[in-house]
Amino acid sequence: MRNIIGKSYLRIFFYLAVFFTVIIIPFSYFLTNQYSKQALTEINDFISEKTDSLSQSFDYMLDNLQSYGLTMSQDPYISSWLKEDLETEDPLIAKEALRSLMNFMSLQPFISATYLVNTKTGNVLDSVEGIHSLAEFKDRELFNNAITHRPAFLAFQRFEYDGRSLLALIIPSAQLKENRGYLVMVLDRSLLQKYLLQNRNNGNTEFSILDEQHSIVVGDVPSEFDHAAMNRIAEESEEQFTVKIKGNVYLIHHKKIQTENWQLYSIVKLKDVSGRVDRFQSKILLSCLILLILLFIGAFWNSKRSMGRFSVLAKQLQNLFGARLQYANRTPFEEFTIIKSGLDYMMNNLEEMNSSRRNYQGLIKAEYLRHWILHGSISDAMRTELAYMTDLANNTDLNLAVFRITGYSLFCEKYDYGSRKLLKYSIGNIAQEIFMNGGYLCEPVDLGSDHLVLLFGCDTAKDSMLGLLHEAAKQIGNWLGIQVVMAIGEQGAIREDLRTVYDRIYDLTFMSFLSGESKIYMQEDYDQLVKGHIVTLDESLIQEVIGLVKSGDRDRTHKVVERLFGQLQTLPYTECKVYLNIMLFRIVKAFSKVMDENDIKEGNQFLEKFDSLTEIKQWMLKEMDQIIDLAQAQTTGGRKNELAPEIADYVDLHLHDSMLTVEEIAEHLGYSGGYIRQIFKDTYQITLSDFILQKRVDRVKELLVTSDMPIIDIAERSGFQSRTTFFTAFKRVTKMTPSQYREQTTSTNDKK
Repeated sequence: MRNIIGKSYLRIFFYLAVFFTVIIIPFSYFLTNQYSKQALTEINDFISEKTDSLSQSFDYMLDNLQSYGLTMSQDPYISSWLKEDLETEDPLIAKEALRSLMNFMSLQPFISATYLVNTKTGNVLDSVEGIHSLAEFKDRELFNNAITHRPAFLAFQRFEYDGRSLLALIIPSAQLKENRGYLVMVLDRSLLQKYLLQNRNNGNTEFSILDEQHSIVVGDVPSEFDHAAMNRIAEESEEQFTVKIKGNVYLIHHKKIQTENWQLYSIVKLKDVSGRVDRFQSKILLSCLILLILLFIGAFWNSKRSMGRFSVLAKQLQNLFGARLQYANRTPFEEFTIIKSGLDYMMNNLEEMNSSRRNYQGLIKAEYLRHWILHGSISDAMRTELAYMTDLANNTDLNLAVFRITGYSLFCEKYDYGSRKLLKYSIGNIAQEIFMNGGYLCEPVDLGSDHLVLLFGCDTAKDSMLGLLHEAAKQIGNWLGIQVVMAIGEQGAIREDLRTVYDRIYDLTFMSFLSGESKIYMQEDYDQLVKGHIVTLDESLIQEVIGLVKSGDRDRTHKVVERLFGQLQTLPYTECKVYLNIMLFRIVKAFSKVMDENDIKEGNQFLEKFDSLTEIKQWMLKEMDQIIDLAQAQTTGGRKNELAPEIADYVDLHLHDSMLTVEEIAEHLGYSGGYIRQIFKDTYQITLSDFILQKRVDRVKELLVTSDMPIIDIAERSGFQSRTTFFTAFKRVTKMTPSQYREQTTSTNDKK
């Protein structure tokens, strides 16, 4: 069974059979449905035309009968007889009038009888029975219609006589001032129906004429149509419609008979007219089935004749690659799988050759740039590789700017971690596009936390660079609704330790709270702040306050603040003010992730609101308590759930930074080291220190397998501080040295 299924020509035949079936069967049904719709449309149009033609013919016939009746009433003998009264009554006139009636009737076959009624003499001249009195006249209903109800001039009336339903045209005598006589033409309904309706019936259509009371004047209706059904169809205003009666669907057309305000209805049972359509549909389906069988035969012959070449190709691929085609023998479709596996194997090899320069170039470039910033410099080998991706690597005039998001605590509340990463990516794209449009090299680098680094060439005037940065901040605000504080280094930063420049510029972004200005901050702004002042206090007290606030220790925080302000009281006013500004600067920087720095913006003016150090101290104690409360609220709120992934991502971004520690991560995220350790351990069931070590070892293993770099360079790229630390950690995790791991892995891959 497996061998049969595995043959290519049978498999291809099966696919073709399914394809033809999917195409032919729906198409045949579509064709039959279209034919059915077209046929029913043509039948509907035909019935509509026939109904219209019949209504015109019936109108013409009624009009002709009215004209004929007027002609009869104007005959001299008939007119004279209708004018007689008891004094002028003459038998000879009656004889001649009767002869005239017979002559007229012989020329009009639809008239079965004619009456002349003279109300003055009380006589009736009957074309069948002769003359007799009104008292002897049998058709009292007709008499009542003519005498009592006074019918409209030339109106047709239905009446019952001798168990028959008759149709009569009653013509009052118009020559007298008041009607004294009537000419009554009794029409033969059977002849009307025979010659006007039945000769137009195709065997499926029934015609019927209804009066204003919805009673049948001429014609027939299906037996299922009771009086309620007749009322139902008579209430329809459309000229054509369908109605379902007793399980059958009928197509009905109607036209108005203008002469008498009657309605002509043509009634067709759809089941009767669709029978022939159904038979033709069956013929179409049968023809499509025969065509499908012929296609099956042709597909089978063609697949069997041509698929042998694929078997040869599969055999060659299997001989060429052998066991490297991992899935070749694990499926019944062997030939197809062997060919697919062979092509996949060749394409994968080709893709792996170009992946580092095409698919992963952006990731590798970002990795190298982060390494450059966090290490302060890069090796010649790494610079050479980076030069293939960006010309910044060879630029001797390089500068660095930092875009820090203001109100980062609110930013974190508004967006989840994934959205924040995407927005920072957008900030970098906007800045890069503005610099590139200005004709300058530019590369954004995301180092995590609340800011983005921008490396750019600076071989131009300072004002031009500041203008581009201002435009970038403006467009970021317009497009993303995010406000950023920017700081920039001096030109030629590449000649210095880039890590030192980065740390200094990042600190400068917190200068915004002192002045509240929307500007680009530089080193000269900080120098201007402390210019001419020698601060003699120990800043370690500020760091101690920050550490105690992060740990949530209110009591000790209050005690250290008391000590701090005790020392401030010994300083002159000017130095005390400078120190207070520095203190606010450190606090804003430390807690920018959990507080809104706008609360203490414009530090100089802010301090002037207080009259004494005691008031400033009370404000600071209150502010520290609020920061502790806010930090606790955020760590127990929604951000706690995404803090561990953010820590892991920060580790990935700074893995090659040999100075990366738990405390450094905590500082950048705005929490205490103990807290982020606990959060990470609870989420991933591994300590943060072990996680960093494991990620670095994984990076080493990857570089050992995918590159031929020296082991010492790999250790540096993976963030190990020293050779001893690197070798000890790697062997503790893998139970082998880096050289042994590389040899073993390479040997295993070669065997595969």
